[in-house]
Amino acid sequence: YYRPGDIALDSLRWRSGDNIDAKKFLSFIKKQDVDYHAWLDTLVQLAPIPNHPFNANLWHNKMMSYKLPERESFLQYFLVYNYSPDSLDSNISRLLNWAWSPGVGKKITLAVAELAAKILCWFLCSTMNCLRDRTTKALVNLLQYQTGALLVILKEFRKVDDPYIIERLYAVAYGCILRTPDVKDKQSIGKLVYNQ
Repeated sequence: YYRPGDIALDSLRWRSGDNIDAKKFLSFIKKQDVDYHAWLDTLVQLAPIPNHPFNANLWHNKMMSYKLPERESFLQYFLVYNYSPDSLDSNISRLLNWAWSPGVGKKITLAVAELAAKILCWFLCSTMNCLRDRTTKALVNLLQYQTGALLVILKEFRKVDDPYIIERLYAVAYGCILRTPDVKDKQSIGKLVYNQ
């Protein structure tokens, strides 16, 4: 049995962002008492879509508005129950597998790289080592040819209050420096990391 709110969430992946009135949609799902974890899972699926009202920018702004303990109270629960290293069915696993696919960084636009990396960075807060490790490697693979996106991500997460995220972001930057063939890109990353 599907409730109207569940149907509305399922419909988002098929609809163009141009045809969605974000305020009306958010008001509707609030009235329908949609499960918050189902909402977050839908946002993971929509995260890398440029110009979509519910892409990674919405997730990022919302998560940055919380202090660490408040954010941890629901985000860890969401990650634990929506990610399994053995499952390929979850939206988190699908996004990680895509980001880890060979040459993905060469095939996508800067906007897609930024949005995908932005949502993936929030998975770095996980208390599950397997998810943190997999996300770190996927981010390096995604961003090694997308230095512009990496620089934006490093700047946007500079003030995040989660040491797990900060630590892993600098590991991603290091991995990108090792794998990026362009010397100027290596210098850009190095200078930003040094200045931050």
